[in-house]
This record gives sequence, structure tokens and C-alpha cells, in this order.
Amino acid sequence: MKIKPLHIGAVLLVMSQASIVAGQTTGGVPLFQIPQPSVQPHQPVKLELEKPIPPPPVTGVVDTTTIRVNRIKITGQYIYDESELVAISGFQPESDMTLTDLRVMTGKITDHFRKNGYFLAQTYLPTQDIKDGIVNVAVVVGQYGTVSIDNQTNLSNALANNLVSGLESGNVIESGPLETRLLLLSDLA
Repeated sequence: MKIKPLHIGAVLLVMSQASIVAGQTTGGVPLFQIPQPSVQPHQPVKLELEKPIPPPPVTGVVDTTTIRVNRIKITGQYIYDESELVAISGFQPESDMTLTDLRVMTGKITDHFRKNGYFLAQTYLPTQDIKDGIVNVAVVVGQYGTVSIDNQTNLSNALANNLVSGLESGNVIESGPLETRLLLLSDLA
């Protein structure tokens, strides 16, 4: 295809006029400015988590009553093998233990869960009648209820909901997956 001289001249003329206008100033101030987009200040994402209920404080009363504990039975969780948690607690079969000893043992189990990302885990001694030296220890790991987002940012609802997918009702709450999703939301919001 052959370009006609008239068309090249017209293109050069338009380009030269555009460069002159763009370069013209009046006293150091451009004749026109491209308006800057209004920037919304970054607002942090508000996260509200309910804190676990701490165990009751140990009173100054000396705990001297002991019971023979032949075995502990751990219920309410499926993350770890019961034998692993019993070993972590330091329990020795056929031990004479006080209520304080049992609470210390449950605290070790709680610490194990929390150190491994289950930051809402709580281990406690439920009300019980101890029979045959078997003590029940209950674990509440923490599970999601309804997961919803009250999006008040420019981020699309679809993207926000996609970022929290996997945090489903009934799933165990772990710090790693939760923090990852919250950091992504915070970065994009």
C-alpha cells in the first residue's frame, strides 16, 4: 500500500501541534492539567473475634483432696489422637491427683492446640461423676458459624466472598487460613 504525501503531512501537522500544546506553559504552569483521581484513604478492615473464656482463676485455697485417676478420656475433638494428647498432658495412669493437677494437665492440652494454630481451643473438666478412676476432659476447638462479609469498600462483593471461600460453617478455625484470607482482604480493600 502506497501512502500519499498529503496524508503524511496531515499526520505530521497533527502530531507537531499536539506536542506544542503539551509543552506550552505560562510562567511555569501548564495550560492544562489532567485531573488527578480522588484517592480514598485506606481504611483498615475491622475484625471482630470473640475471645475464648479463660479458665476460672485458681484461688488461694490449698487443694489437698486427691482422687485416683486410672485413665483420662478426651472428647470433643478429632484433630489429634487421644493418646497423643494424653502424652502431652503428662498424665500417668493410677495417679493420685488434685483438681489443680487436673487443671494443669488440661492447660497443657490447650497450649498444644494454640501453639499449633487452633487459637480458640479450650480444654476443660466438665461436671462429672468419676467412675472407675476415669476422668473426662472436654476440648472445644472453635468452629465457624455463619461466615458473611459486610463489604463497605470499593472491592467487589464477588471478589470479597471468593477470598473467604473455604471458611465454611462448621469448619475448625485455624489461624493460618484465617489470617491469610484476612490479610488478602485488607490488602485489596
